[in-house]
Amino acid sequence: MCCCVRKHRQTFSWHQNGQHQSTFLLMLLCILVIRKQIYRTTYSMNGHGIITPGSGSGHHDPSVLDLSVFHDVLPDQAGTTTQPFLSSHIPQIAITVLLVVYSLIRAKLTPLGILAAGSTAVIHMLHPSAVPFYSLVVFFLSGTIATRINHAQKSRLTQNSTGSTGGEGARNASQVLANSGAASLIVLSSWLGFVSAETALIGVAANYAAAAADTFSSELGILSSSAPFLITRPWQSVPRGTNGGVTLAGLGAGLMGATIIAAGVLVSGRSLSQVAALVMFGFAGTVLDSVLGAVVQATVEDKGNGKVIEGENGRRVLVQAGGSRVQRGNDLLNNNGVNFAMTLTIAVFAMLALQMR
Repeated sequence: MCCCVRKHRQTFSWHQNGQHQSTFLLMLLCILVIRKQIYRTTYSMNGHGIITPGSGSGHHDPSVLDLSVFHDVLPDQAGTTTQPFLSSHIPQIAITVLLVVYSLIRAKLTPLGILAAGSTAVIHMLHPSAVPFYSLVVFFLSGTIATRINHAQKSRLTQNSTGSTGGEGARNASQVLANSGAASLIVLSSWLGFVSAETALIGVAANYAAAAADTFSSELGILSSSAPFLITRPWQSVPRGTNGGVTLAGLGAGLMGATIIAAGVLVSGRSLSQVAALVMFGFAGTVLDSVLGAVVQATVEDKGNGKVIEGENGRRVLVQAGGSRVQRGNDLLNNNGVNFAMTLTIAVFAMLALQMR
């Protein structure tokens, strides 16, 4: 995939049936989670005025999280508060509903995409900090804005597999899970007690810093006045939209995207050194994304006009021998596979870096 010019979008390897299965499995998981959480979530206040999960929260990690900015829960006079899951997440639930309505009206997501996004939001609410949920929201909103910038111009730079102009359509469930699936797995791992809440928070933030960097690089880098070059062969110019193609402007846009997510983490009380590290991990994500795109992802071009061909709604672009299309590169992973591999890798390395401190 191309991280600093618009990506060549293909279908996830599950195809349509797998997309339905993964979405409904995610929904089933959310139902089971809510069934367990809907009764009571207990928090306690330590001597420093910092809220931490209590014995009834379902978390087994005693790590301290500064949640005072977000005011997730308020302690009672005894220093302990017990609140139902739904009533303690009213702001998050309201924001999720508003974004679902917006996505329906503006056709930002397919129906399955909306189900996957809603389920992802619920999973993110399981973390005792509001940072994972709001990182998801900021990623969605900032990515939507980046996509809208000069959309008409960008759509003329690539070609749709149906013969029309290119451009991003409504995102499906596979695309949603490709960007947020790793973050959801990390939150669930924390909820089940396998990793600490603090470690999970950093991993989720790194996931979205990398995803935002990749999105900004793709959506804004394609508008660069300079021709993109292949990241693994800097001397080789490539068409706009080539997987693994980068521009300096696109790299700069990626750094901006990572900074936006990291800035949101800053208000939660994290140190400047942690925020700076998140920016660097996010930027590393967009570079890794381009390297993977150049090495394991194929690009399909039109022989006549040289434009990169994008699959409609994430579908794979068909190439016939002797036809008007030519495929370049190794077709080992598609765009969603590369996205998931990239975000998971960056998140894991960010969590390992925190453990090594």
